[in-house]
Amino acid sequence: MRISKSLYIRGLQCSKSSYLEVYRRQLKTVTDSAQSLFRDGQLVGRTAQGLFPGGVHIPYIPGAKGQDDQVRLTQAAMDSGVSVIYEAAFLFGDAFAKVDILVRAGNGTDNAYTWNIYEVKSGTSAEATHLEDIAFQYYVLTGAGVRIGTVSLVYLNSEYVRQGELNLNELFTCKDLTEYAKAREGFVSEELVRQRVILVGEMPEQGIGKHCAAPYDCEYKQHCWSHIPKDSVFDLRGNGVNKYDLYNQGIIKQEDVPAEILKKMNAKQRQQVEATINRVNSYNPKAVAKFLDGLKFPVSNFDVETFSSPIPLYDGMKPYQQTAFQYSLHIVGQDGTMQHHEFLAKPGIDPRPSFIQSLAAAMPSTGSVVAFNMSFERGIIAGLAKRFPEYEALAASWMSNLVDLMVPFRQRDVYFWAMKGSYSIKYVLPSLCSELSYKGFEIANGSAAMAAYHEMTALIDDPEKLAKLRANLLKYCHLDTFGMVRLIEALRLLVEAGLEPFEMALEETFEETLVV
Repeated sequence: MRISKSLYIRGLQCSKSSYLEVYRRQLKTVTDSAQSLFRDGQLVGRTAQGLFPGGVHIPYIPGAKGQDDQVRLTQAAMDSGVSVIYEAAFLFGDAFAKVDILVRAGNGTDNAYTWNIYEVKSGTSAEATHLEDIAFQYYVLTGAGVRIGTVSLVYLNSEYVRQGELNLNELFTCKDLTEYAKAREGFVSEELVRQRVILVGEMPEQGIGKHCAAPYDCEYKQHCWSHIPKDSVFDLRGNGVNKYDLYNQGIIKQEDVPAEILKKMNAKQRQQVEATINRVNSYNPKAVAKFLDGLKFPVSNFDVETFSSPIPLYDGMKPYQQTAFQYSLHIVGQDGTMQHHEFLAKPGIDPRPSFIQSLAAAMPSTGSVVAFNMSFERGIIAGLAKRFPEYEALAASWMSNLVDLMVPFRQRDVYFWAMKGSYSIKYVLPSLCSELSYKGFEIANGSAAMAAYHEMTALIDDPEKLAKLRANLLKYCHLDTFGMVRLIEALRLLVEAGLEPFEMALEETFEETLVV
């Protein structure tokens, strides 16, 4: 059995996960987040190759025989005198490693080549797992007889701002970690022995724990956590009692939490447990009324969708900068009339100029601008104002009028047991307004929206798929702001009529007018 670099890193995090990866991969659940990380890694890796252009690329070939073929292709490239190899493959015993960029440094005294290893990561700093990664590569390559000069980690410079063509020497940071890799050689050798023993035996009886999500979210979590019921202690939000301590004591359901432990919880966790067990809702009508009194007409319910890219796509952008490509805006007047404005940028171009132009034409400069978690929208508006100073005064008026609809829920002035301790709109909206839900939506969260926009950019020649993605994005963003309208109305009913939230039936008081 061979242990690849990725399997080795997985084994450091969890032995059971590496065992499942070898024998029961059908149990794996690949999340949108994992796919996004993979996509980012591929993009950064290809871009970093420009630091050492003109290299030979060793293609990926699946299976053990494919690994042998990759090793042979790598050796042939080295023997032919090339200076740079991308995805070079090496085998030492049963340990298999691929190097992102391998660069020939020159000849030694005995006329043997010396090579430098460059491991490329899509993050903006050197993490502990990255160090283990390069240590594994150094161990395999030196064991395979390759003379190594330096081992370096290449990652993104978070302060780089694109202006014109990419400056790769400024975009990337290169950190020499040769001494660390050498010092870790003995550990790698011993760890490989430990992992081999595990992989040829029975599946390890390793319980769940913090290692299920750190340093990486494990794709086998859904399988290993399948015995955890709904409304478990792991659903408790915020800091307080240690959930794994409770689990290890056999306390799994919230209803099983003893009174003496319940007393030690913080107020919000205690409220969550009591509300979940008793299926009760609570609210502070005075606090809610004060919040509602602060709203000024016209009330502009505003939501933004953004994308990020590890490689800045346009001038003025940094790595992973959140860039607005879509908004939805429901404007409610004092007379109860409502208009809806929406914007979704065309794929493949810088969306910022058309975004701010559209928003400037649609957003009132007076009245409240309501957002759910307004710090995000504030940051987007501030960034656009800096980029386009001609809109600075208008943007300042929007920011001064911002109101955070999340506040009454975050402060627990309104709390329903169905929120599961969360104040995200994805939990809040269906709790107050049962007729509104994101269930069944093909795009149901911000991560999926970002992925859809990236997909649109890749499908600019497929009008049918583009139209479908566009429709799903507009539908999702529309619900975010229409949901805010309904939430405000629900809060008014709650204060005025004193009805229990689950008994509220919102009146159809709004006739929506769409203005694109």
